[in-house]
Amino acid sequence: MKLYKKITFDWNIIRNSFINPYPILDETRAVLASYLHNILLKDTIILDIGSSTRYIENIANKHKSHYIGVDYPNWTNNYSNALATIKNQPPDTWSDIRTIGIMDNSVDVITCIDVLEHINAPQDAFQNMARITKKDGTIILLIPFFMEIHGGRNGEDDYFRYTKSSIKHLFNSNGIELEKSEYIGKFGTTLNTLISGFIIREYQFASSSRNKLLWLIVAIIVIPLILMIRLYIDNIDTTVRNPAYIIAIGKKY
Repeated sequence: MKLYKKITFDWNIIRNSFINPYPILDETRAVLASYLHNILLKDTIILDIGSSTRYIENIANKHKSHYIGVDYPNWTNNYSNALATIKNQPPDTWSDIRTIGIMDNSVDVITCIDVLEHINAPQDAFQNMARITKKDGTIILLIPFFMEIHGGRNGEDDYFRYTKSSIKHLFNSNGIELEKSEYIGKFGTTLNTLISGFIIREYQFASSSRNKLLWLIVAIIVIPLILMIRLYIDNIDTTVRNPAYIIAIGKKY
């Protein structure tokens, strides 16, 4: 049991080290931060849907904006790691994006991060986001594209993936003008995300301490290798037709 605990602790260190298995997360957060820094002002009201660890709050605080974190009330029941994730960063309110009770035209900026793929009625969610957004307000979506099935105990809360075309349709059909959409992560990054995700899941759900140790050894050997391969493939990939994520920014006029 002591060995098991030690392995778990060391794995958490590895996930935050220079061999971070998910560089796509740093990349998407950097892109998102650059957009937010350009639009946030003092007293801007920003609603963070899917607030999780509340990392967007740090950006809002730098601009003296008013931050509101929202997360789904049943998320902790459906996802085994949720309680640990939000233990020290709980949302300001628990609510469903489709029915959140905020006044019409009251929010300047909405960020919806890693959420829309888990909504079984995206039109309802979008209508509600458009309703509460002020005129000239901004909605920013960040959604995984090539990503393992996730959400819920066995992926039962994973419903959709979105392209630029489908995002544009959602924006336009709800009175939001799409200003920009961008795919993030070339094929090498996508490949890295899928392989690293597979290894990490096998480690997390290993049935014994011995199996956990074996998967940790695999991670230490394979993840640095796939990170190097990622750099080469991304360098020669000029199409960006196999992205890991999509980000979209729309404005309400």
